[in-house]
Amino acid sequence: MVKYRDQNLVENKYVHKKKIENVLLANLRRALPTHIPKCIWNKEIESAGALLTKEEAKMLRNYYILHNTADFPYLNNEHPDKKMEGEYYLLLNVPHFLEASLLDNKKAFSSKEIEEIKTYYTFNEKRKCYMLHKAVRDVEEVQLLTMLQRKDICMSENEKYQLSGILEKLPGFLKENIFYANMIIDLNHEFFFEHPTEHLPGMMVMEAARQFIIAVCHIFGRIPVVDFSMILGELKAEFKNYIELHHPVKLKGVITKLELGKDQMWKKMTMDIFILQKDVIAGLITIGGQGISKTLFSKLRRTLPKEHNKSRYYPISTFYNRVTIRRDETNENLHCALINVSLSGFCIEMNHPILEKEGIPVYDFIFCFEKMAFIFGKCRIVWQIGEESKYFAGIEIIKLSLKDQDNLYEAIKRYCYVVEEREIL
Repeated sequence: MVKYRDQNLVENKYVHKKKIENVLLANLRRALPTHIPKCIWNKEIESAGALLTKEEAKMLRNYYILHNTADFPYLNNEHPDKKMEGEYYLLLNVPHFLEASLLDNKKAFSSKEIEEIKTYYTFNEKRKCYMLHKAVRDVEEVQLLTMLQRKDICMSENEKYQLSGILEKLPGFLKENIFYANMIIDLNHEFFFEHPTEHLPGMMVMEAARQFIIAVCHIFGRIPVVDFSMILGELKAEFKNYIELHHPVKLKGVITKLELGKDQMWKKMTMDIFILQKDVIAGLITIGGQGISKTLFSKLRRTLPKEHNKSRYYPISTFYNRVTIRRDETNENLHCALINVSLSGFCIEMNHPILEKEGIPVYDFIFCFEKMAFIFGKCRIVWQIGEESKYFAGIEIIKLSLKDQDNLYEAIKRYCYVVEEREIL
């Protein structure tokens, strides 16, 4: 069984994949707020009405505990421009209190561990215990719980995913642009593990990072999946350690640059993606890009046809037999093998020659490419040669609608390859 494969897998449409086995992410979520002012809690949660179910509200109450800022003065420092005196709900991701006797136990902790724990807790003379004095998250959270041996309050990735999904429904929360996901490591993946390896392939990590930013842009950045394209503008990678196969891998993404468009939709963004394993940063991948409509994308990608009129392209084998020549006088269709194609003509192979009419005869032709509209046009025969059951013909395209020109151009880009022998490349 592959870890996380059956748990909160990111939908393949959000990472631009057809096959579900090529999705490398699960439990994609926004960072959980470590504290929530009571005034916002009451407005967003206690008065949420139809926004939250009873079960969802109950889950939030189980993981967020109400405290007074007098006991946790650092909470006011989190809001320097607007001090919210009173009460806060604190995320129960680490203990909020520690008994004084706990850190006096020299057998339970080393002097170095005690010193490290005290960077998170301050002794409160009034309450006679150690109290949390800073927000704790990410790697620090795991390290602290490990030192305190408090596995009982360690939140699972599934729990964090559920909490984040609940909070995402509430519009009044200040949401950080920090995101997390678990990486799926499938040792049976045909591409990434086509040969034995004892560590995680770097290209698999790069693909996970690519999927990560794309999914975040669609799910949290409001970029539509349909009729929008993602354009890569920047990619940098640095690996500090080998990444092991037998231990979980987590991705943490931090938006460092963001430009918003209409309706607060993300327009341009840059994200630092940290690759975490065993509480250590094993790599950093920076990806920048933008989301644009497919209409604009088509304009950007539309090179002037004149530049390609003389170039010939091989069709890939899948589409070798996808051209038909139609004779008007007999209403007969001649199915041919497409040898090469350009924007101004094409070459075909036939079982018998085309019987030409007097003058300069005009024929109809039809191309068929996968997931493209049929391409209709008119043509004339420039030459044909052959013998017995194998004939070849050179065809000139003499009429093609603007729509069919666009479809032919797109088909060549997707399904053909330039005849290098004819070009100076």
